[in-house]
Amino acid sequence: GRVTGYQLTYYDPTQGALQTSSGILSFFTSVELFRSESAATAYLEDRTAYKQGLHGTSPREGVTFRSVTPFDTPVGEAAGYGFHEDVVFGSDHVFRTVIGFRRGPIVGTAMVVRADRDDAAELTTQIAGQFDSRIQNALTGRINEEPVLIPKDGVPLDGQQPTTEKPAGVPDLGRVALGPADLPTGIVGDAGEYSRT
Repeated sequence: GRVTGYQLTYYDPTQGALQTSSGILSFFTSVELFRSESAATAYLEDRTAYKQGLHGTSPREGVTFRSVTPFDTPVGEAAGYGFHEDVVFGSDHVFRTVIGFRRGPIVGTAMVVRADRDDAAELTTQIAGQFDSRIQNALTGRINEEPVLIPKDGVPLDGQQPTTEKPAGVPDLGRVALGPADLPTGIVGDAGEYSRT
Protein backbone atom coordinates (compact mmCIF):
# COMPACT_ATOMS: atom_id res chain seq x y z
CA GLY A 1 0.00 0.00 0.00
CA ARG A 2 2.98 2.36 0.01
CA VAL A 3 2.66 5.18 -2.55
CA THR A 4 5.82 7.26 -2.07
CA GLY A 5 8.26 8.58 0.51
CA TYR A 6 10.78 11.32 1.29
CA GLN A 7 13.79 11.30 3.63
CA LEU A 8 16.02 14.11 4.85
CA THR A 9 19.27 13.42 6.72
CA TYR A 10 21.52 15.79 8.64
CA TYR A 11 25.01 14.55 9.49
CA ASP A 12 28.44 15.79 10.48
CA PRO A 13 30.70 15.22 7.44
CA THR A 14 33.81 15.42 9.68
CA GLN A 15 32.52 12.44 11.71
CA GLY A 16 33.90 14.18 14.79
CA ALA A 17 31.46 12.32 17.06
CA LEU A 18 32.80 8.96 15.88
CA GLN A 19 36.39 10.10 16.33
CA THR A 20 35.76 11.19 19.92
CA SER A 21 33.06 8.58 20.73
CA SER A 22 30.89 11.43 21.96
CA GLY A 23 27.98 13.47 20.63
CA ILE A 24 25.48 13.39 17.79
CA LEU A 25 26.62 11.84 14.53
CA SER A 26 23.42 12.34 12.51
CA PHE A 27 19.66 12.42 12.53
CA PHE A 28 16.99 12.01 9.93
CA THR A 29 13.28 12.21 9.33
CA SER A 30 11.36 10.25 6.74
CA VAL A 31 7.74 10.40 5.65
CA GLU A 32 5.88 7.69 3.74
CA LEU A 33 2.43 7.96 2.19
CA PHE A 34 0.14 4.90 2.06
CA ARG A 35 -3.09 4.27 0.19
CA SER A 36 -5.08 4.14 3.44
CA GLU A 37 -4.80 4.49 7.21
CA SER A 38 -5.12 0.71 7.55
CA ALA A 39 -2.19 0.16 5.16
CA ALA A 40 -0.11 2.68 7.13
CA THR A 41 -1.02 0.95 10.40
CA ALA A 42 -0.12 -2.47 8.98
CA TYR A 43 3.26 -1.13 7.83
CA LEU A 44 3.93 0.46 11.24
CA GLU A 45 3.07 -2.83 12.98
CA ASP A 46 5.36 -4.72 10.59
CA ARG A 47 8.25 -2.31 11.25
CA THR A 48 7.71 -2.64 15.01
CA ALA A 49 7.92 -6.44 14.82
CA TYR A 50 10.96 -6.24 12.53
CA LYS A 51 12.84 -3.91 14.88
CA GLN A 52 12.02 -6.07 17.91
CA GLY A 53 13.46 -9.04 16.03
CA LEU A 54 16.80 -7.29 15.46
CA HIS A 55 17.87 -7.65 19.11
CA GLY A 56 21.08 -9.68 19.27
CA THR A 57 21.23 -10.32 15.51
CA SER A 58 23.51 -9.58 12.59
CA PRO A 59 21.13 -8.99 9.67
CA ARG A 60 23.99 -8.55 7.22
CA GLU A 61 27.76 -8.86 7.24
CA GLY A 62 29.45 -6.14 9.27
CA VAL A 63 26.28 -5.05 11.10
CA THR A 64 25.38 -6.28 14.60
CA PHE A 65 22.48 -5.14 16.76
CA ARG A 66 23.83 -5.70 20.26
CA SER A 67 20.54 -4.63 21.76
CA VAL A 68 17.17 -3.17 20.75
CA THR A 69 15.17 -1.75 23.65
CA PRO A 70 11.61 -0.41 23.19
CA PHE A 71 10.22 2.69 24.87
CA ASP A 72 6.80 4.39 24.82
CA THR A 73 6.33 7.41 22.60
CA PRO A 74 3.52 9.99 22.70
CA VAL A 75 3.89 11.02 19.04
CA GLY A 76 1.22 10.41 16.39
CA GLU A 77 -2.41 9.40 16.47
CA ALA A 78 -1.80 5.66 16.54
CA ALA A 79 0.45 3.57 18.74
CA GLY A 80 3.84 3.85 17.13
CA TYR A 81 7.21 2.65 18.28
CA GLY A 82 10.28 3.95 20.01
CA PHE A 83 13.52 1.99 20.14
CA HIS A 84 17.01 2.46 21.51
CA GLU A 85 19.42 0.52 19.30
CA ASP A 86 23.03 -0.35 20.18
CA VAL A 87 24.57 -1.09 16.76
CA VAL A 88 28.02 -1.91 15.42
CA PHE A 89 28.73 -1.08 11.76
CA GLY A 90 32.13 -2.56 10.98
CA SER A 91 34.47 -0.74 13.37
CA ASP A 92 31.93 2.00 14.23
CA HIS A 93 29.82 1.65 17.37
CA VAL A 94 26.71 3.87 17.42
CA PHE A 95 23.58 4.31 19.51
CA ARG A 96 20.39 5.03 17.58
CA THR A 97 17.11 6.29 18.97
CA VAL A 98 14.22 5.90 16.52
CA ILE A 99 10.54 6.81 16.70
CA GLY A 100 7.94 5.72 14.15
CA PHE A 101 4.35 7.00 14.17
CA ARG A 102 1.22 7.24 12.04
CA ARG A 103 -0.81 10.33 11.18
CA GLY A 104 -3.69 9.52 8.84
CA PRO A 105 -2.29 7.57 5.86
CA ILE A 106 1.24 8.80 6.61
CA VAL A 107 4.00 7.08 8.56
CA GLY A 108 6.68 9.38 9.92
CA THR A 109 10.04 8.35 11.34
CA ALA A 110 12.66 10.30 13.27
CA MET A 111 16.06 8.92 14.27
CA VAL A 112 18.98 10.39 16.21
CA VAL A 113 22.34 8.61 15.96
CA ARG A 114 24.89 9.20 18.72
CA ALA A 115 28.43 8.00 19.18
CA ASP A 116 27.86 7.60 22.93
CA ARG A 117 25.24 6.11 25.25
CA ASP A 118 23.65 9.44 26.23
CA ASP A 119 19.87 9.09 26.13
CA ALA A 120 18.49 10.72 22.97
CA ALA A 121 14.81 9.87 23.65
CA GLU A 122 13.90 13.44 24.59
CA LEU A 123 15.59 14.96 21.53
CA THR A 124 14.15 12.31 19.19
CA THR A 125 10.67 12.86 20.66
CA GLN A 126 11.06 16.63 20.16
CA ILE A 127 12.07 16.17 16.52
CA ALA A 128 9.29 13.61 15.90
CA GLY A 129 6.70 15.87 17.55
CA GLN A 130 7.70 18.84 15.42
CA PHE A 131 7.68 16.61 12.35
CA ASP A 132 4.19 15.33 13.27
CA SER A 133 2.97 18.95 13.49
CA ARG A 134 4.23 19.64 9.97
CA ILE A 135 2.55 16.48 8.70
CA GLN A 136 -0.74 17.60 10.29
CA ASN A 137 -0.37 21.00 8.60
CA ALA A 138 0.12 19.25 5.25
CA LEU A 139 -2.89 16.98 5.79
CA THR A 140 -5.14 19.93 6.67
CA GLY A 141 -4.01 21.98 3.67
CA ARG A 142 -1.91 24.59 5.48
CA ILE A 143 1.08 23.18 3.58
CA ASN A 144 -0.17 22.31 0.11
CA GLU A 145 2.13 21.40 -2.76
CA GLU A 146 1.75 19.26 -5.87
CA PRO A 147 3.91 16.11 -6.01
CA VAL A 148 6.99 15.97 -8.24
CA LEU A 149 6.74 13.48 -11.10
CA ILE A 150 9.38 10.76 -10.72
CA PRO A 151 10.94 9.18 -13.83
CA LYS A 152 9.85 5.54 -14.17
CA ASP A 153 13.40 4.29 -14.73
CA GLY A 154 14.79 6.21 -11.75
CA VAL A 155 17.39 7.98 -13.90
CA PRO A 156 17.67 11.77 -13.45
CA LEU A 157 15.80 13.57 -16.20
CA ASP A 158 18.72 15.84 -17.06
CA GLY A 159 21.66 14.52 -15.06
CA GLN A 160 21.37 17.54 -12.77
CA GLN A 161 23.89 17.67 -9.92
CA PRO A 162 22.82 18.54 -6.34
CA THR A 163 22.28 22.25 -5.80
CA THR A 164 20.99 24.53 -3.05
CA GLU A 165 18.62 26.13 -5.58
CA LYS A 166 15.11 24.67 -5.87
CA PRO A 167 14.60 23.37 -9.41
CA ALA A 168 12.26 25.52 -11.50
CA GLY A 169 8.70 24.32 -11.94
CA VAL A 170 8.57 21.85 -9.03
CA PRO A 171 6.88 22.15 -5.63
CA ASP A 172 9.03 23.04 -2.64
CA LEU A 173 9.05 19.83 -0.58
CA GLY A 174 11.50 21.57 1.73
CA ARG A 175 8.46 23.34 3.18
CA VAL A 176 7.37 20.03 4.66
CA ALA A 177 10.81 18.83 5.80
CA LEU A 178 12.42 20.13 8.97
CA GLY A 179 14.82 22.85 7.88
CA PRO A 180 17.91 24.27 9.62
CA ALA A 181 15.78 26.86 11.46
CA ASP A 182 13.63 24.04 12.90
CA LEU A 183 16.56 22.19 14.48
CA PRO A 184 16.78 21.96 18.27
CA THR A 185 19.05 24.44 20.03
CA GLY A 186 22.73 23.61 19.69
CA ILE A 187 22.48 21.73 16.40
CA VAL A 188 23.76 23.51 13.32
CA GLY A 189 23.52 22.35 9.75
CA ASP A 190 23.98 23.33 6.15
CA ALA A 191 21.00 24.52 4.11
CA GLY A 192 20.90 21.21 2.21
CA GLU A 193 20.78 20.39 -1.47
CA TYR A 194 18.24 19.35 -4.08
CA SER A 195 18.97 16.43 -6.37
CA ARG A 196 16.94 14.42 -8.85
CA THR A 197 16.49 10.73 -8.02
